[in-house]
Parts: sequence; C-alpha cells; structure tokens
Amino acid sequence: MRPTVNDSEPKEFAPVLAGGHYRTAHIISSDPHLVCALNRVLYMNDYSCLFSCGADSAESNLRLLKADLIVVDYDMERDMAQTVLNHIRALHPDVPLLMTAARTLDNKERSALPVLPHLLLIKPLKTERLYSIIRALAQRSVAVKNYARSTPAQRCPDSGTCN
Repeated sequence: MRPTVNDSEPKEFAPVLAGGHYRTAHIISSDPHLVCALNRVLYMNDYSCLFSCGADSAESNLRLLKADLIVVDYDMERDMAQTVLNHIRALHPDVPLLMTAARTLDNKERSALPVLPHLLLIKPLKTERLYSIIRALAQRSVAVKNYARSTPAQRCPDSGTCN
C-alpha cells in the first residue's frame, strides 16, 4: 500500500514514477468523505496525497512541498477557502488547481476568488468523470515537463528550428 502523509508528518513520501518523476497532490478539505473519494481516484492515477484540513496546515504544507495538483474544497468553514486560495496564489500560482463546491458559484463569488481554478467540480463527484479529469491533467503535466526538457532539435526533428 502506498504511504500517504497527514498534516503532522509532511516528509518525502511520493513514489518514484517512470523516468524518476514524483507526482503528488495536495487535498485541502475538511470533508472526510471528499478526501477519501479524491484519494482513491488520485491513487489510481499514481499520485501520492498530502492532506490539509485547515488554512494553517494548508499554508505550512504548501510551503513544504510543491504539488503537481492542488484540490481545494470551497465549502470549508467561513473564509477558509479564500485564505487557502491566497496562499496558493502567493506560493504556487502555476500548479493546476481543482476546486470542489456543493453548487455552482455565481459571478460575484467567482470575481472574489483570488485565483481561479482550472476546473470547478460540483459535488457529489462522479468517480468516472473525476478519474478522466485527473488522468488528462497528469498527461498534460507530463507533456509540458517533457517539452521543457527537450532540445530544439528534439522539438522539431526535421529542421532543428521551429517557427
């Protein structure tokens, strides 16, 4: 069984994937049922998960580890989601962000978000849809990393230069 990490032990824990890459997800939610469902789907997609249930633990975990994916539950207590999103914007603005909510956010709520999620998922989550979303994000992440590591000759093998 793959190890997971809770707030009290944020150490190196991610399994090494093909090519020596680590894939980690940070789930920020106070809903244990949501965390369990997300962890199961992420595990099936070769992610190790770090869990945070509050804004303080989320901030410290965000400082410790740059995850490949962050999932935030908008329905946390009071303004906790806003605080967490401020930390994400400050520390990891380029990490893919999924947000879950019990309902669709109106324009006023969306404009108040400090950082917009890549995708807003309405609860209850359908496992098959969540699985396909996570898989697509993982594949896109790998493609971007491979492109960044490639040389111009590898990117455009015919001429060696790309226009």
